[in-house]
Amino acid sequence: MEKIESYFQIENGIVIGYHSDEIDNTLLPEGTKMVKANVENPDLLLGLDEKFIKENDREKIQEVSNNFFIETQKIPIKDSIKKRLKSLLIDIKLAEELDEDVTELRKQFNTLKKEYKSVHKEDSETKKESILKVNAGRTRTITLPNNESNLNGTIEPENENIQSVQWTKTKGGSAQIANPNNLSTTVTGLKKGVYEFTLSVTNDLGAEATDTVKITVKNEDPKEQ
Repeated sequence: MEKIESYFQIENGIVIGYHSDEIDNTLLPEGTKMVKANVENPDLLLGLDEKFIKENDREKIQEVSNNFFIETQKIPIKDSIKKRLKSLLIDIKLAEELDEDVTELRKQFNTLKKEYKSVHKEDSETKKESILKVNAGRTRTITLPNNESNLNGTIEPENENIQSVQWTKTKGGSAQIANPNNLSTTVTGLKKGVYEFTLSVTNDLGAEATDTVKITVKNEDPKEQ
């Protein structure tokens, strides 16, 4: 196979794209560089270590490339797609500067963009379904004249990115929640009866989880209970 003169775009030691023409360094994203080389099949080097650009053993490169594909196809390749999108943007910008037709490049970019969004959506949906758990605390009983109680909610995992917290009274008479947007707060003004308070939490991906705690309020005089 005939060798092709290519300009490889390198980021953190990894080949993320290649171009048929030399790119002005000022057009490159920060932290990337270009390496010129004559290779038989530039596509095989995408995603591989920079050292393989100078590797003369085509069979070895093919084997490493195949192994890389096998390993990465098992997980979402969002980052790899994003790097390729960056490379295509550079190609489009250069072609426009040279007054060249960018129709095919834009077609490739839009196709890859749809793939990226699809992978991103799958990642988000998986995370929505699996991570957020809420606990509104233990059931409790209080006796008048004590007419207040703590509401202590927890979430799992503790480092979850929370978008909103909301305590709501879902059963019982009048009561005042001091800070309904805090995981831990106080409810006052309770009267004899059974109350339920529901904790709703939403994370930054839009996943919502809820849990409810019951508080029973008894009268101080047993004869009136």
